Amino acid sequence: MLYSHSVDVPDEQLMVDYAGGDVTSFEILYERHRAPLYRYVLRQTGNHQPTAEEIFQEVWFSVITSRKQYTVSAKFSTYLYTLAHNRAIDHFRKNAVRLVNADNSSNNNQTDELPGNEASPDKQHFIDKCIELLQKLVQALPTDQRNVFVLRQEGFHSLEEIAEITASTHETTKSRLRYAVKKLRAPLKEEDCL
Repeated sequence: MLYSHSVDVPDEQLMVDYAGGDVTSFEILYERHRAPLYRYVLRQTGNHQPTAEEIFQEVWFSVITSRKQYTVSAKFSTYLYTLAHNRAIDHFRKNAVRLVNADNSSNNNQTDELPGNEASPDKQHFIDKCIELLQKLVQALPTDQRNVFVLRQEGFHSLEEIAEITASTHETTKSRLRYAVKKLRAPLKEEDCL
């Protein structure tokens, strides 16, 4: 089914239509979720781009290959981020690797840049310093807290959705987010980033 106003069509309906053979619906879903999903996966891999790209592709491949079995039981974004979460866990188990975020200053992470945001060189340096500090602090969080924080900030998921994605309770999810924010807030305030 072709939609003239794709913005109004819920993700779940687009996925059902894609399962029925409508490729345009998949293209709309991909465009809606491509950037935030990639940022989520990138954060989960410690900004290791090759691993993030591999997992990102595996997630979309899973969406494509399992489209016929898709049933609407939750929001599509919950389904998508659950796939991403599970793929990241599978990847690290399979490779028995803990990625350490070594000096990534040479990474050209364009997903974090905001076009048209002109600032003085001093102010831009300060902003860059705060962003770099935040990224380091997020990577230093315990895995469970980092997952919840990134799902909330990058994926804009509710606590209920995050609990479902991470297979934990609402209260556990809420506590993990609270602890993560507490751990991030003090050092950011200390550097006047908040």
